Amino acid sequence: MNRIRIKRNDGDKKVTIPIATDFDESLGREQLVALYERSEMQDNINIIQDFETTRYKPDNLINPNNRIYYQIGFMTQDQPTGLITDYVPDYTTVGITHLDVNRRKSNFTKSFFKFDFYDTPNLQQQRLYFSIVNPANNGMNFADMPCPGAPQNLGCLAIIDDDPTSINYDPVAWRNANIEDMTSGGVPNILAPFWGPYFYEKLEGSLFEFAAIGKKSENYYIQWLKNRDLVKYNVFYMTCKFFNAETGKTHKFINKPQPVNGFNLSSPDYYYYQIIFNPIKYTYVINEFDTSLYATTNGIGPQVGDAPGITAINFYEYLNP
Repeated sequence: MNRIRIKRNDGDKKVTIPIATDFDESLGREQLVALYERSEMQDNINIIQDFETTRYKPDNLINPNNRIYYQIGFMTQDQPTGLITDYVPDYTTVGITHLDVNRRKSNFTKSFFKFDFYDTPNLQQQRLYFSIVNPANNGMNFADMPCPGAPQNLGCLAIIDDDPTSINYDPVAWRNANIEDMTSGGVPNILAPFWGPYFYEKLEGSLFEFAAIGKKSENYYIQWLKNRDLVKYNVFYMTCKFFNAETGKTHKFINKPQPVNGFNLSSPDYYYYQIIFNPIKYTYVINEFDTSLYATTNGIGPQVGDAPGITAINFYEYLNP
């Protein structure tokens, strides 16, 4: 505060107050005004932040077509067995029949998988950064695969079932296929007193193939921030859930078959895959993650996603106790 002395004189008709009309820069008042203006602007105008995204593609895939595969298995048993053979990429076990899939019913077309990406596998500290949604009807067509055929005979899932006791019983599709067979000059199976087997022309399962072009590119590329000033993380941890439009339930998945009586599973070791972004090449790789199995490499295992089967990005349904 400045002290101003005013001298009084009985002969004066007016009082002059010696206050300057400009700021005294030596006291820093001009700087205070500038800071005040900046503060008000920040409070009233959003700070410019770069949220531009770009697409990242899979890196180091060794298959000639440069495709990436997700294989998601549903449990066929009531209790965990620890056997990989008890998981199939077929929606029948969760109430969505082959008839529903073939006829594109809403319980199938409105079901979807959701992949969540966290900054750490630590449940107490993690934050969800982004998610990817993959529709159930985005899967591979089992009717295009041989039956039987290595390694899992997935093509056999496309057989039209004419057993009235089966959940996949579809008499209309079987009859239409039979009529077409007889019309085209087919003959009954010599070794059995019936016609067939017949296969659906289109029957998707939970095996997904993503490529760089066409309809299969939907989840081949991952959209993420182009500029690293806002979020500097390049490593994330991916989980999987299935939202079932038939039952309204959500199914959780783990990254390896569930052991016998294995209900209290280690969160870092059983629930995540690790994804690493390369902000220079705009690529990503997905690796297995298990802090026990790969302790010498900080939990980072081999890259996955190169082909269907054991080298795919595999998720297995988790059964609650």
